[in-house]
Amino acid sequence: TLGSSVQAMQQVLLGNLQQAALMTSSMNQMMEELVRRAIHTTVDAQSAPHGCSLHVRVHNRSPVPLSSLTLRLWFSPRRPLAEALGVRISGTEGALFAGVVGDEVMSAGSEEEVSVKYRAQTSLASGAVCDGTLHLEVARPLQIAARISVGFASPGTGQTLAVENRFGIHLTQLMRCAYAADDGSLEADVLEDTEMLDLDLAAARTVFAIPPAVGIVPGTLLTAAFGQHRLVLRVTSVSDDLRSARCQWLNSDADLIPLIPALSEELSAKPE
Repeated sequence: TLGSSVQAMQQVLLGNLQQAALMTSSMNQMMEELVRRAIHTTVDAQSAPHGCSLHVRVHNRSPVPLSSLTLRLWFSPRRPLAEALGVRISGTEGALFAGVVGDEVMSAGSEEEVSVKYRAQTSLASGAVCDGTLHLEVARPLQIAARISVGFASPGTGQTLAVENRFGIHLTQLMRCAYAADDGSLEADVLEDTEMLDLDLAAARTVFAIPPAVGIVPGTLLTAAFGQHRLVLRVTSVSDDLRSARCQWLNSDADLIPLIPALSEELSAKPE
């Protein structure tokens, strides 16, 4: 009958629409995954007064532009703390950090993790790169575990998508690291109950800003300072191939001595 024919046509049309909707949803999911995989984010931490500067770079390697761009960062202590984390943003530069969303000062009480969110100034075209610098201040040097999330509108649905990466902030990136020759003016004994430190000299030149023309010899002093306090590491011997050195911590500053185990761990790590 005519009614049965119309009902059958409606069922076929409904089935086709459902298949089309499923295909559209599947294509959107594929496109979103493609875009997520093509967003490349890097964070480079450099020592600065009272903390460090985080240079953030976002590269859109996807075939579509990114709109409604936002960045969110989380900071937490790498090891448990008995007191407040004590980190705050003192300033920003660049198009990535055009406007803060919420409270820019992240002075948390006993919270284990604090965060801050920013709006980017512009959208990010396909193949384009956008960067910015965030100035982080800390109440005291500590190893920080951090995350960064880049949010953007889905090219298919308009809903917010995000790509998250983890990074760390080391003590050597929060302290002023330098070198000096031992001229005999430093009167300090070897710090007891600390092990000798094996130091990779190529990595040491980067961390302590030692020029290639300057030799690292027994007696060279390597310092890590924060505010008016500093720790001192003395080179005691250098390997025959000039690739490594053995060092000893000196009893120079009681306020920073608790940092020595973590700092030794960072300095003795093999370069990537």
